[in-house]
Amino acid sequence: MLKSTFGEIAMKSRQRQKDILFSLIVFFSAFAVNLLIQKLFTTQTLVPMIFVFGVFLISLKTHGYCYGITSAIVSVFAVNFAFTYPYYAFDFFVEESILSAVIMLVVAVSTSMGGNRYVILLCVNILLILFGMFLDDSSTMYICAPILTPVLANFGIDSVHFAAIMIVNIGLGCITPPCASVLFMGARVGKSSLTKMLPSTYSLILFVWLPMLAILTLFPDVALWLPRVMLGYGA
Repeated sequence: MLKSTFGEIAMKSRQRQKDILFSLIVFFSAFAVNLLIQKLFTTQTLVPMIFVFGVFLISLKTHGYCYGITSAIVSVFAVNFAFTYPYYAFDFFVEESILSAVIMLVVAVSTSMGGNRYVILLCVNILLILFGMFLDDSSTMYICAPILTPVLANFGIDSVHFAAIMIVNIGLGCITPPCASVLFMGARVGKSSLTKMLPSTYSLILFVWLPMLAILTLFPDVALWLPRVMLGYGA
């Protein structure tokens, strides 16, 4: 009995060390990538998104709430201190810092909730929409697909189902302000002002795109029936 107890303690200790090591690697990787972006580019819009992505991975791959929430808090401090003007000074009343803090904490708590696949998919949807808002579709796919596909496979989420979710989310992000790259391009090609396009765009998002995304997320067969019929996928 005593031997078994010591074995469990040793196992938990090793798991804790692995979780801490993984969290540190992801956090410092995100920090290093952001430093590189800061050196190479003038824009800082990607900085919070990369930290949000790091918090998501930490919350997903570690055990318990502690690591995800801690990484979210530390990431908010890092963004505010090193990547928000004025640099190397804390100013938590900046609107971007408050928004980043809320997003990171929501992602951390939601993702740590027992590995529920629907909670995970909700967080993935939010992340992909945010990435789609600030990046073009190719960049988002190159960044997110290689990392998220094997992670979601551990939760029994089919890769084709995830691919369909990703495409819909990225498309949604591309017409959602503030960046809305496709929306700006459409306004330029159609020789129309953005203010005239926004009401109909919001109606499309609210009444068509979001319901379609919800159905696609909750019912995998919607995405999988055509590959099954045409290609015999999963047979």
